[in-house]
Amino acid sequence: MAQVGYRLEELTRALRGRELTDLRIAGVSEPPDLVLDNHAVFLEFEGTIVRFEGPRDVLGMRIDIVESFGVSSWWDLEDDDVVLSVGLLENAVHQAPCGAEYLRLWSPLVVDGVLVVAAAEFEFPPKREAARFNFSTSALFIDPCYHWGVRFGGSDARDACFRNRPELVDAPQTVLELAG
Repeated sequence: MAQVGYRLEELTRALRGRELTDLRIAGVSEPPDLVLDNHAVFLEFEGTIVRFEGPRDVLGMRIDIVESFGVSSWWDLEDDDVVLSVGLLENAVHQAPCGAEYLRLWSPLVVDGVLVVAAAEFEFPPKREAARFNFSTSALFIDPCYHWGVRFGGSDARDACFRNRPELVDAPQTVLELAG
């Protein structure tokens, strides 16, 4: 449990008081631009990049701070016609950046030194910041167990996740305070 606490503190220190400035997805694509499966979501907070990578060998989403937008080398590509790619979501984060107030993590644990969670949700200040996202709420929910990979969105994504995985409703949650 000490490892979990350390990883949570490390993540909190890296994100506290920083504004979300970029959101990208990484996945398998078939050229030229069609993303087929989302393997990871990247959120950049003023130069600090956090990767939320979908499950491959563990049941959960890996969260780690990375130097650049890219996926782990353990993703195998069996089809020669597809490539790993990272795309910018131009309409997800509007021109003005915004800071998260909280990060909620479901069932956090550490596997091989990496923080792993069942789901994650950033909560942004209501009303004032909500309009900066093209989502239905001021929250950004990240679900690693969607059929096509990592899904993200507002309350609609959270509701769909809980319908598909009802055990998460009562799963242990950890809330990190990020407001600076």
